[in-house]
Amino acid sequence: MPLGNKALKKRQQAADAKAGIVRNETEKQKLAKKKPEEKCLICMQIMTVTKTNTEIRNHVSGKHPTSTMAQCFPTVAADDEAQAKAASEPASGGGSSGGAKKATAPKKKKKGNADADLDMLMAGLSAAPKKKGGK
Repeated sequence: MPLGNKALKKRQQAADAKAGIVRNETEKQKLAKKKPEEKCLICMQIMTVTKTNTEIRNHVSGKHPTSTMAQCFPTVAADDEAQAKAASEPASGGGSSGGAKKATAPKKKKKGNADADLDMLMAGLSAAPKKKGGK
């Protein structure tokens, strides 16, 4: 007896799952959002890779103080070195801006305005409150 369409579809999905092909949209979204992970070569603990890798650095300095980051996480250490090298080189954009713009800090108030602030506060406090109601 020939297989039905449902059975053929299930077989195809099972074969795709073994091959690592994802056809479900929600699974694709989960895989896209998932952060990359690395395994420590010494203790085999799995850590997530982030921009600053603070968790990995803390792990290396806390659990393996005699080892280097390259010994525990060689791929992460290579990526860190590449990022540090790229950050230290001047940006060659060809324009006058020279790369990314710096974020400006918000302007601070001058200390000389303390008298003006106090005068405004006292003026607001000395005014009598308005009465509600119209009798």
